[in-house]
Amino acid sequence: MTLTDYILVSKAYPSLRWGAIAFFFSLMGLPPFVGFLAKASVIWSALGSYAIFPCVAALLMSVVSSFYYLRLIKVASEELSELERVNK
Repeated sequence: MTLTDYILVSKAYPSLRWGAIAFFFSLMGLPPFVGFLAKASVIWSALGSYAIFPCVAALLMSVVSSFYYLRLIKVASEELSELERVNK
């Protein structure tokens, strides 16, 4: 599935768009979502065994992936608004 397909599906089915956004937020590990509990559990366990390097690496990878997911949401939202503007 390409980004264009995602945009067209989100235009046809807005509930899927919000579901995908919630999924990306969960993957980012934001606190109200389940992904936060998984990441927090792994990091707390690693800190409990004094594994500092894996914790730092996990946090850095989480930050990088968060920027990627936010950019994906941003680009898809801009493309969708542009598509809606052109179709008016």
